[in-house]
Amino acid sequence: MPRQVEQAREALGARLRELRRDAGLSGRQLAALAGWHFTKVSKLENGKQHPSDDDLRAWCHHCHAPGEAADLIASAHSVASMYQEWRRQGRAGMRRPQKAKTPVYERAKLFRIYEPTLIPGLFQTADYATWIMAHFIGFHDLPNDLDQAVAARMERRPPALSSSGPPAWPGRASWWPASRRGYLLGTQTNLTRLDHKTC
Repeated sequence: MPRQVEQAREALGARLRELRRDAGLSGRQLAALAGWHFTKVSKLENGKQHPSDDDLRAWCHHCHAPGEAADLIASAHSVASMYQEWRRQGRAGMRRPQKAKTPVYERAKLFRIYEPTLIPGLFQTADYATWIMAHFIGFHDLPNDLDQAVAARMERRPPALSSSGPPAWPGRASWWPASRRGYLLGTQTNLTRLDHKTC
């Protein structure tokens, strides 16, 4: 799921949490009033589960905020639409969204990237990108255009990172040690040449 959709779900969950706390209810108390499993409140508040219209009406009813229901339902529908659009785009494979970003990367003068667990796409080698994208394609059951998608991502790399010798790209980058070690990958997948290309 793209970060934009996750953030929208988290924002909706934060609004639900605020209503619950304003009503003076614990998560377990609200779940009991609504007849839900006690974990459902936490999942909704943390964006791990998408609420139905009835969920939101019940939430607002038990939190004594029925006037908030319509706005929350509209927000939830917007989040669902974002997710469906992402899924629709995914059915065309991964090459198209990779290519679509290339002009933006070419025009950019400054990148500010926060990535706590993986090497940012801008600095990925072909082998590293292949591992990441293959996992993503398999997990989301997308059309397998892996080779074309990796090639498109490699086109976005700064020329200095695609050639040998000292870096000519006037930029600096840093990321958490876990991403440099391939922590989530469980592998040392081709991180060669990154150390002397970036700092």
